[in-house]
Amino acid sequence: MKDKKSVVDYLKKVTLELEAGTGPDRMNLTDTPLQHAFVFGVASNGITPFEKAFFSRTVGDEHIFDIQGQNACDTLGHLTSPLLAQLPVTPPFFLKARITHVAQADNREVIQAMAATLNDCGDGCDCGCGCG
Repeated sequence: MKDKKSVVDYLKKVTLELEAGTGPDRMNLTDTPLQHAFVFGVASNGITPFEKAFFSRTVGDEHIFDIQGQNACDTLGHLTSPLLAQLPVTPPFFLKARITHVAQADNREVIQAMAATLNDCGDGCDCGCGCG
């Protein structure tokens, strides 16, 4: 049985290890894995396909995404801008994301994450991600 504390769910802070590559089995675009943390499920328009891939998952689970131009915004939603800013590549690429930590987000982190979604993409923006 999964430990309820370590399961990805709404308002949990999820930390991922990210790698990018030219193929689903070739993570050759990042020298070393990068860490990215976000609060799950805070966007006003619901969870993204990226988030949905991790719902009810636990530490160690991973998913590979095929990020191709316009689908970056469709897949990543409000997380597009912060994720792409952290990666040394732009679409197209494959993104491997592995859960490394799950914890309850504190109130301040939730409010900050909600506020950040108001200025991020996912619905046609001009942040430079290509969806707008």
